[in-house]
Amino acid sequence: MYCMNKIKSIIFILKYYLKATPAYLFIYYVQVILNALIFVVNSIYKLRIVFNAFESRIELYFILTQLLLIIATNILLMLFNTWFKRKYSPKCELTVQEKIQKDLFSKATEINLRYYDDNNFYDNYILALRESESIGKSILTNTGNILFNIVSISTITAILFTIDLKIVGLILFSVFLGFIVDIKIAKKQANKDFETIKYNRKLDYYKRVFYLYDHIEEMKSIRSIDFLFNDYAETYSTLRDINKQCCKPLVKLNALKGIMESILTSFSVYFLLIYKLVITKTISIGDFSASLSSIWRLSDQMTQLVGNVSGLYKGSIYCSKIIEFLNIDTLRLKSDNEKRLLPTPKEAKEIKIQNLYFSYDGKKNVLEDINLTIEPRQKIAIVGRNGSGKTTLIKIILGLYNNYQGNILLDNERIDSYNPLQLRDYFSCLFQDFQIYATTLEKNIYMDNVTNEDTSRILNVIKQVGFEDKFKTLPNGLQTIVLQEYDENAIRLSGGENQKVALARILLSKSCIVILDEPSSALDPLAERDFNNLLLSAFDDRTVILISHRLFTTQNADKIFLLSNGKLEEQGTHDFLMNLNGEYAYMYKIQKEKFLL
Repeated sequence: MYCMNKIKSIIFILKYYLKATPAYLFIYYVQVILNALIFVVNSIYKLRIVFNAFESRIELYFILTQLLLIIATNILLMLFNTWFKRKYSPKCELTVQEKIQKDLFSKATEINLRYYDDNNFYDNYILALRESESIGKSILTNTGNILFNIVSISTITAILFTIDLKIVGLILFSVFLGFIVDIKIAKKQANKDFETIKYNRKLDYYKRVFYLYDHIEEMKSIRSIDFLFNDYAETYSTLRDINKQCCKPLVKLNALKGIMESILTSFSVYFLLIYKLVITKTISIGDFSASLSSIWRLSDQMTQLVGNVSGLYKGSIYCSKIIEFLNIDTLRLKSDNEKRLLPTPKEAKEIKIQNLYFSYDGKKNVLEDINLTIEPRQKIAIVGRNGSGKTTLIKIILGLYNNYQGNILLDNERIDSYNPLQLRDYFSCLFQDFQIYATTLEKNIYMDNVTNEDTSRILNVIKQVGFEDKFKTLPNGLQTIVLQEYDENAIRLSGGENQKVALARILLSKSCIVILDEPSSALDPLAERDFNNLLLSAFDDRTVILISHRLFTTQNADKIFLLSNGKLEEQGTHDFLMNLNGEYAYMYKIQKEKFLL
């Protein structure tokens, strides 16, 4: 069963070749077989031709004809191998690598957010991403090498069987023991990789810290960053300890393998051949020479076979990590249950949250007994102090977490009964820590393929969010690259400008429910006032859920919900809550005094 799982893992990766470049897979294995056959011809068959010709006095013309045919075949195969390796193979390998990584990236966007709170998940994800760059080529190369070894060994063994069975038996026994040792080495090497992945991930983090502009900018204003260097050095120290601990058994196993090969293969086989030639005289000089060459090649091919099987076994371990990641339960739909899911409504509908409880770690509740109703096209605000659970509540409504207790109803139907991929279009959200991507301004706003008709809409929302003046200064208009991540001609926008670009995304979307998490946090007071006016006019036909710390931005909301320590403590209009004279009124009065100052 264990071996079958490994074989399935290997087949899983090879299927990417069948889907992406089926001709490449066929040509590759044909090339391997031809190379294996010509290898035997060059190393053994030519030798036998010469000795047979010498002993039987075959005509020189016949010998030269055979040798010239072998030379011509070698030249043609060499040209074919060069074309395949230099031109055809790189293109196909990149295609397969792209498809594997695209599946991983796509899967990452579908996985429930709760997995990202687990460090073990991150370790497996990093491992899967790392191996995705080379796993396809590694599996293909190992299977090809194994096929090469099998064809070579079969041909050489057929020759040796006509000479002496004992020689074949000794070599097979040596290789079998080496195979067992190599499997143990592969397991220990894989365990070492699994143990070090989290520390390598930490080192990758430090590489980003000393690379990204925002981190470098802050570090230049800090008196000392020795705490970073100390932690960096400690991580390397831990890695050295792990390597030291893991290397001891690896060194012993490799030494054992070398001793076995020396005694069983080199000494025993050569002693047997010399004994037959000198003492018993049961083998001719021609057979001795051919046997010696065959044994050396056979031993080498069997040793390589063991190494390639071991490498394939190791590769299958990493394949299983990729498969494990791709098999995580996600929002991806299957055809058999897609029909049972409800299509999302075409307009804003009532959202009702009933007895909602949620915990990140399964121990302490972040949200407790939340009950609230959001009417269609209402403009509601969720407020509260830091850590009160505002953003967590929004993420649950969006379906980013599904491990909650209670009910979330959309149009009186459980939200998980709707098509989850359609829900992504039904909601649009601007988080406080929104992202700007290293691509064109046009794609940053539209987030999709753009048509001529879309361009006019993009220009319109640019004007709506107050980005028009900055836009007129951009060197390439909508095609200007944002973020200097890989393009030296790209531009760097300010925090407020980035937020306007992100706001333009939301305005351009056709979602029925708009969620804004601190949408005006990077705006100055005047820009914030203009944005609030825009908020009320642009989203008139949509439901708007606004999270804000600045309570003067929520005064015109149809309803305000105040969270405190994960509980819904107050709800109502601004005037109602001010008259209630509770937590909301207290927070508002303090902010108003500070604002006036």
